[in-house]
Amino acid sequence: KTHITHHHTQSTRRQSQSAANSVRVRACVCASVCSRVWGRGSGCLRMAAANGASPPLPDTLGRSETERAAAMEVSGVTSEVVARMDAEQPLREYIVQKHHKEAQRNWDLFYKRNTTNFFKDRHWLSREFPEIEAAPTDSGAAAGGPCVTAAPTATATAQQSTATGDDVDSAGERVGGTAESADAGFPQEAGPGPAMSRTLLEVGCGVGNAVFPMVQDYPHLFVYCCDFSPRAVDFVKQHTDYDTARCKAFQCDLTADKLAPQLCTGGVDCLTMLFVLSAISPECFPTVATNVRAALKPGGLVLFRDYGLFDHAMQRFKPGHKLGDNFYVRSDGTRAYYFTTEELQATFEAAGFETIECKYVLKETSNRKMGVCVPRVFVQAKFRAVGETPPCLASAE
Repeated sequence: KTHITHHHTQSTRRQSQSAANSVRVRACVCASVCSRVWGRGSGCLRMAAANGASPPLPDTLGRSETERAAAMEVSGVTSEVVARMDAEQPLREYIVQKHHKEAQRNWDLFYKRNTTNFFKDRHWLSREFPEIEAAPTDSGAAAGGPCVTAAPTATATAQQSTATGDDVDSAGERVGGTAESADAGFPQEAGPGPAMSRTLLEVGCGVGNAVFPMVQDYPHLFVYCCDFSPRAVDFVKQHTDYDTARCKAFQCDLTADKLAPQLCTGGVDCLTMLFVLSAISPECFPTVATNVRAALKPGGLVLFRDYGLFDHAMQRFKPGHKLGDNFYVRSDGTRAYYFTTEELQATFEAAGFETIECKYVLKETSNRKMGVCVPRVFVQAKFRAVGETPPCLASAE
């Protein structure tokens, strides 16, 4: 009996020790993955420096307890749901990097499936952003005068050629093509003429759901527009209302390609960012904000709307979709980040903007056919470019 009891005790002790070691190993692996992906160690900083990217945002952004509490109150989310989302572990690093590398392909396939039928036209822009009609600037250079389009340099042309190059989708069809082939069959861009007194850039234009309502509502506005997906840009150029005297569409990766060479000399008066920054990796937010600043005149405005923290769509994600804090991947491979007003304001102010407005907006999305009414939480903001135009705009590198 004594021998059997001693043997049982030793066996139980070994099992407990093995379980404890397993827990410690899993904890170390998770900590290592998080530190490499989200910059809690030096690995993310080294990776960003090697790629020429801006360093990631500080860990305090998006995790402030006060800001989280404010977002919880606005969205009405319960503490149980928040605890469940916080407890979920992000996907492994190689999966996160895979989604990052395939971002353009996934958006191209999205537009291949849905064409121009997915998003509704955004006729609410004139109500929410009256500044589009008369965006204030310090220089006043474009008020009533023509805007001369800057000629792309050889470097910019090479970058665009690489960005839209030889990707092939799973069906063996070409996604994009070279910069030359992407414009084949489309009219040459003329740029804004003397009648166009204001200029605006829409980044992440998709198939033009915001571009063409603005073209219709503002007869003296010239609209530049760009998107990550070459297929989306093609849809814009095929639209019946696309007129090179009123708008210019081009493909652009906001994290790698400079906007300035595609625009008129001196920059644009106003820039809209509607549900585009959320589709980009959080460590690239500073790079995008700096790129956007270089595209604006001094005093130019950024008009912003995107997903807010604890939005209904964020709460609906099931396990296996979390890429990082507030960052998720949808079933079609496209990604979505959910902002707090605090981190958004800090990102743009660090890039040379002052905050005019940054707030949560509550909306309701209804499906009459299914009888469902869904509460949505968005972040809406207005930022003004301060100081002189950065040298990168003047040189149009």
